[in-house]
Amino acid sequence: MVELNGKYLSVKEASVRLSLGIETVRRYIARGTIKAIKIPGGYYRIPESELTKITQPEAQVTQPK
Repeated sequence: MVELNGKYLSVKEASVRLSLGIETVRRYIARGTIKAIKIPGGYYRIPESELTKITQPEAQVTQPK
């Protein structure tokens, strides 16, 4: 059995938070854009931290002139 520590979301919950379709979130998981854990029954759980990475863009580094 898979033990989940921390806050994990279902694909549906993640899609609502990201304002994306469920199939889009599944494609992102398949492509590796979103990291998820597959649990028994074939379902996925997405760490809340993954959504934070997606929704908060990294600081842009500017090149010196």
